[in-house]
Amino acid sequence: HPSSGTYWYLHYAGVRPEHQGKGWGGAAIRAGMARATAEGVPALLETAKLNNELPRIREHALRVAVRLDPLQAPPAIEALSKDTNSSIRKAAAFEARYVRHKDVIQPLIELVGDEERYVALSAVQSLWMLTRHETEFHDWDSSSKQDRQTWAQEWIEWWNVSKESFELPEPKSRKRAS
Repeated sequence: HPSSGTYWYLHYAGVRPEHQGKGWGGAAIRAGMARATAEGVPALLETAKLNNELPRIREHALRVAVRLDPLQAPPAIEALSKDTNSSIRKAAAFEARYVRHKDVIQPLIELVGDEERYVALSAVQSLWMLTRHETEFHDWDSSSKQDRQTWAQEWIEWWNVSKESFELPEPKSRKRAS
């Protein structure tokens, strides 16, 4: 725990196995985070530490953090994009699309070259949503890591030229059925 300062300590958020998957754990985390946010203090969440639970808990914590305050999320996106667990990297790539900040572009570009195709595809989809930058068509279904690294280089070259003047476009609004 932090040794000084004011913070909310959310002690052992967890749900019994027979009640998991019903949204109760997320609701408890969101309630605690909302109270901490309302008071303007950070929150520390402690969870069960079984190896098979950590990726799922970390993915969920990232989703909650992005929804509560997306402008505070870029450092988490960057850190989790470097995780050794591919499902955590995919969660970082996916959640980045909800963070309307230029600081998530570079970590997403790095994920385009990921060894796992589903991580790379999620990263490029988020990049397209955030930047609307048009690239050549690539066959992601049969791509190799080398292909994806080449495609990441295309994004790097674009970003190196564009990043100083780049402005995130306004999000496309969904058309509602009448």
